[in-house]
This record gives sequence, C-alpha cells and structure tokens, in this order.
Amino acid sequence: MCTTPCHEKCAQLGDVNYETDARLEAHAFTDQLQRTHGELPSGAYFTVVDCPHDFGVYLDVKFTFDDTVDAHTAYLECLQESLEYWDPQATEQLTRAGYTLVTSALPKTGRVA
Repeated sequence: MCTTPCHEKCAQLGDVNYETDARLEAHAFTDQLQRTHGELPSGAYFTVVDCPHDFGVYLDVKFTFDDTVDAHTAYLECLQESLEYWDPQATEQLTRAGYTLVTSALPKTGRVA
C-alpha cells in the first residue's frame, strides 16, 4: 500500500522530517481506511513496515490478512480502490500531531473519498 490517499502529497525519503511525517501519514491513512471501509475483521490488521531502498528506508502500510477467511478477502477488495484525499478527520489528526507537509484542498466538488 502507501501512506497517503492517492491525490495527496506525501513525505519523501530524504526529507528532514521524513520518518516522523511518514509515520503520521500512515496512522492517519489507516484510521481513514477504517472510517471508510469499516472496522477491520477480527484477525486482520494494518502495520507500518520499513522497506529498504537504495536511498534509505521508506515506510509503507501493510495489510495482514488470512486469504482463507472470507471477511478478510472482502476487506482487501475494498482496499483495492484507493482513497483520493484526506477526509476532515484525517486532516485534523495530522494537524494536531504536528504534521509538517501542506495537504491539498479537497476537490472543488467538496466530495470526500
């Protein structure tokens, strides 16, 4: 997965506050995913994982599930459609936590993913 909705800016590896901002993004993102798609099925969970890269270690969100459990695979199918923008709750969560990136505004339609 990623750490932000698909149309939002995200922390970049090498940024001064990369790890802090990426962790804040990841937690706000997983919270928003659960608001959008409902609570995780029992036994499935999100984690923030380190991913080694030539330029350092970047963070990513991982969905851990059991593919033999129908509720897990159904939730995974919901996750296939990425969120487009931060919702108001995520924006507030990031602001309260001291997130340093400027988030983009919601589309002019006001539609929240």
